[in-house]
Amino acid sequence: MTSFWFTQFSGFEDTETKTLQVALTQARDMCMRCANSLVYHPNGLPKRTVSLLSDAFDIRRDEREKIRNIQSKFLSFSSRMTKTTLTKATAENSSSSNELEHKAFVVSDNVWEIFIVSPSFFRKPSRVRALTLIHEYIHLLFPTGGHPGGEEVLFERSRMGIPYDDASRNAYCYENFADWLTSGQK
Repeated sequence: MTSFWFTQFSGFEDTETKTLQVALTQARDMCMRCANSLVYHPNGLPKRTVSLLSDAFDIRRDEREKIRNIQSKFLSFSSRMTKTTLTKATAENSSSSNELEHKAFVVSDNVWEIFIVSPSFFRKPSRVRALTLIHEYIHLLFPTGGHPGGEEVLFERSRMGIPYDDASRNAYCYENFADWLTSGQK
């Protein structure tokens, strides 16, 4: 087992571990960009950030407590991931063959420390790998299973339509916000 920032890796080939380290670094950088975009300035938040918050989390510009809540999740990515073990998916640690098709997933009986990373994860572009880690990290924070408010898989930016109380716990909302903010999509 190797480690990186204290994140543990179990069962991976050296090249896969290096790929995961790059993805973790990219995900950390994306999360920091997201958190920094949510810092209030004398003139408030930038219009683009306000629009992204509305689309992803159903938050208005004046809802500072809600914005701080979302910001805190992005800020805690690095420290939370230092307490996480990433394990390679196998038939033995997956409850179904369907899970092996996911890029990654969180084991529900041990949500405080384990991500399972599937072989398909390594076939995705680096940006998708980083966004997948952000998505699964949110599942670590909210181990309820599923996606509160629904699974909104979007092919382009649009309003997700998930109320804040659900959106603030929905991994797709964080993944999409990070994607939209860091890709420069309007």
